[in-house]
Amino acid sequence: FPPELQALPLSLKLMALTYRDQPSNPDSTRLKPCHLPLHPRGVPGTQETLSMTDVARITAIHESGHFLVGYRMNWYHGMVSIETDHAAGTEGHCQQEDSHWNAEQGQDQVTALCAGYAAVVASGIDHEIAIQGCESDFEKALEIIDFWELPSLEEQKASAVEWMRDDKNRKAVEAVADELMIKKTVHSELLDVIVEHADGECTDEELERIRWFLDRQNRELREKQALVQTAHLEDRQATD
Repeated sequence: FPPELQALPLSLKLMALTYRDQPSNPDSTRLKPCHLPLHPRGVPGTQETLSMTDVARITAIHESGHFLVGYRMNWYHGMVSIETDHAAGTEGHCQQEDSHWNAEQGQDQVTALCAGYAAVVASGIDHEIAIQGCESDFEKALEIIDFWELPSLEEQKASAVEWMRDDKNRKAVEAVADELMIKKTVHSELLDVIVEHADGECTDEELERIRWFLDRQNRELREKQALVQTAHLEDRQATD
């Protein structure tokens, strides 16, 4: 193991090395992003709209909620992001598995779809604000509910909020959202360690050591990519 990882538990060493040589943005047919559409979030009962910082925080909590359900269910996942994509019309997205071959898996998917809204409500934000922009999540949930004849959407939302209010889940959502507010996009390798830390399964020092190691690996990868792009550009210029 590299010297900077020697002090870490074996599980964290293996996690860091597993992701070391992988691209920072994995592309897998197993992943399907769950988007939060762009939406002017209003303050209930007024003509005011929320600040950009407030919207970013709500988006971070929303996407963290989607991610956490998949994490707890051991789904394969990619990145979580709150970077606005104006072309796609989205405020954020979460990459994770999206399949349901039986009613049980369908129920899990419905829980994940309701989890963005539920995480925001569980954080103490007004329902009328939390529900804004959730139309596509609920539409997908209703399709699955109808197909597998599952409990109603209102029951699903209430159940998801209760799940998110569990202290362990609430702390994990807050931890991921905090990271998103800083980095805007967080990839799977760091997401896993952040939740482990929130769950009390690794120390502050272990989290920071992994964070430093992954940041260095990503920085080195970006530098290599820049060198390759520069070389390609120089080759094209030389042949023109």
